[in-house]
Amino acid sequence: MKKIVLATFALTFGVVLNSRAQNHDEIAIKKVVTKFETIFNQKDAKETARFWAEDGDYITYLGELLHGRDEIEKYFQATFTRYYQTAHDKLFEPTIRFLEPDIAAVDVKWEVSGATSSDGKPKLAFKGIMVWTMTKENGEWLIKIMHNVTLPN
Repeated sequence: MKKIVLATFALTFGVVLNSRAQNHDEIAIKKVVTKFETIFNQKDAKETARFWAEDGDYITYLGELLHGRDEIEKYFQATFTRYYQTAHDKLFEPTIRFLEPDIAAVDVKWEVSGATSSDGKPKLAFKGIMVWTMTKENGEWLIKIMHNVTLPN
């Protein structure tokens, strides 16, 4: 009987600790989303790329695969200069699911207004969703893989 009580206590205690850790990590991931929105709207390509793991991947809404922070930074530099000089990106409350204690699937809906087309003409506001696979590396949540999808208006 003593073993059953101890096993039950250990299991309960472990679940509580895991729940607290996930709650702490969920808060940390939400802070990453908020900071991503801020940095993106500042049009800072270098800092935007730092949200990715060093070997992270970004699949653009056009299906282009970018690998590593350097490629991702170059992409955002061109995007900010060409299409997003006057754009504003609004991110919405993320949906977070922990696959492992240090791996999370994160869906972030977004809406962009004030962007321009390749010929410099204003575009209508558009929306989409970023699907992030995040990993916790050295205590920091980073994007390992992001798929960016534009949704129909």
